[in-house]
Amino acid sequence: MPVLRRDDEGDLQLGVHRDHAALVHDLRKFNQDRVRAMAEYATAPEMRKLFENKKALPALMIISQTTAGVRLPAAVAPPGLAGAPVPTRVGFVHLIHLTQSEADDARVKAAKPTLRALNDALADL
Repeated sequence: MPVLRRDDEGDLQLGVHRDHAALVHDLRKFNQDRVRAMAEYATAPEMRKLFENKKALPALMIISQTTAGVRLPAAVAPPGLAGAPVPTRVGFVHLIHLTQSEADDARVKAAKPTLRALNDALADL
């Protein structure tokens, strides 16, 4: 959420995003930063060891959701509510492959349509 200012007690006063695209951009950057931090902490070789000789898909799926206020554009706003802040839910599904063989790679790729459908369904809720 955009920070407008701090009040007299030092607490943040938050605003709303002006458009949905800006909100998605900010959340995508946040998720990329978190994934990068996780990758630096748990390196690929360490993660591969966890999946060695396991039947589980050698991949990580990160699901993140948040709710934020977004201003309604006039074209979709009810009468009298153009520009009014509306609670909006945004979600991301991020898949990281940790393939060890061609067979693993094929299994992960086979799961992609299901994950895309899940991501689309989350967006519609």
